[in-house]
Amino acid sequence: MPEIQKHQDINHSNFVNSQLINFIPFVILNIFIGVVLIIGGFSILVPETGEDGWLRVTGATVNSTLNGGAPNKIYPIVSYTVDGQDYQVQSKNGVQAERYLQESYDLYYNPQNPTEAEVVRDNTPPIIGTIMIPAGIAIIVFALLGRRRFKRRQFTKR
Repeated sequence: MPEIQKHQDINHSNFVNSQLINFIPFVILNIFIGVVLIIGGFSILVPETGEDGWLRVTGATVNSTLNGGAPNKIYPIVSYTVDGQDYQVQSKNGVQAERYLQESYDLYYNPQNPTEAEVVRDNTPPIIGTIMIPAGIAIIVFALLGRRRFKRRQFTKR
């Protein structure tokens, strides 16, 4: 009888180890996804400065043009104001059709020379960043708690 019990203990131990090995990549993947969500959320929410201290401002689309690049692309012309002075810049990033033109775009401008500006390609709403950060934290917490519960459940089944 002790031989049967010993054999069952070995089988149970092998089962637990194989289940834990299968569970570890799941935990690592979830931690990675959580970290990516947190970093992405902060990159959306934290006000940025462009290269060499350029500042960010929102401008309004005043016109668009077809020239300057790939066929069938429309390039918005954006008006922005710095210290009461109005400026305009044409985006280097075209959109496929006029229906994709936005009413406003964020852009970076050089505070020493406000005529130098570049339109930001991505206008992701801040609510996305606000959702991404807690979602990333929740995924990491559930991954770590799930691993702990998994270990406790498997080792108490003996």
